[in-house]
Amino acid sequence: MSSSRSYSLEGADRSTVGTSDTTMRIWQLIHAAGEDGLSRDEIVDLVSPHINAGHARRRLLAQQQAKHKYESIRAKGVPRIPPSWESTDVTAARSWVITKTLSDMRRLGTIIRGDDHRYRADRKPRYERDERKLDISGDRTRLHMNGVEALRVLKPALERRSASTRAQLDTKEWVALDRLVKLFEEQLQAGFPTID
Repeated sequence: MSSSRSYSLEGADRSTVGTSDTTMRIWQLIHAAGEDGLSRDEIVDLVSPHINAGHARRRLLAQQQAKHKYESIRAKGVPRIPPSWESTDVTAARSWVITKTLSDMRRLGTIIRGDDHRYRADRKPRYERDERKLDISGDRTRLHMNGVEALRVLKPALERRSASTRAQLDTKEWVALDRLVKLFEEQLQAGFPTID
């Protein structure tokens, strides 16, 4: 099997995970801390390196774009630079994902924040019972993100092909097609379940 690094996109490698796995990692750390609990800063330090950079940036960017759209409507005519992928900082994005996850976990009753602002475990998250949904290794996330990127590059080629049978693939598209084939071969060899 090929090395995972040969297919990696930014933030999509074996050491990073997506949303549900971030929630589970946070809950497990808080649960292990017991009555001492953990502060938000301690959780950020422990969990940030494991959050997929691309996933975090997309989530924060979507939130910032929605906020920008709302504020632009209210400002009426005041030009503002919209947030972009390039202006979305990875560290800030990971921190935002953790803060949002902690807020959601408090709302759902899986953690409690005490008067000392330290988080303590309450009940287990519901999806913990289904181990197939966990991706602690990050393999499913990496395969999924790289497959999606290859398809993104190939979509214009498929549109050209449907418009004309003489349409050819350019070099970037051939590389993406090769990557996609290798990713699906790797997925079959590794035995991962299909990603929804």
